[in-house]
Amino acid sequence: MQLLSLVFTIMLISTTAASALAQDTQPAPEPERQSIGVRIVSSFFDVTLLRPLGLGTTALGAGMFILMLPVAAISDDVAGTAKRMVGGPARYTFVRPIGRFD
Repeated sequence: MQLLSLVFTIMLISTTAASALAQDTQPAPEPERQSIGVRIVSSFFDVTLLRPLGLGTTALGAGMFILMLPVAAISDDVAGTAKRMVGGPARYTFVRPIGRFD
């Protein structure tokens, strides 16, 4: 039971963190203007931590979307709900270039 609580807590934190990172309004510096060391560290951080968390967040969002589908259908906002719960995390995980956090 404690393991389930721990997994749920980690997924909830990663969902919040991914949403906060995905909604950052300040533009990131151009990759050409960053030093090579900064690009390597940011790419490593992205691939080893943020992408796996993004994948977990996408899976969690898909599961939550399935649970919330009846409510979304009643409110006639299935597309908006899918975009927020699955599309945003999936775009952050799979579409965003490696090492870019904007």
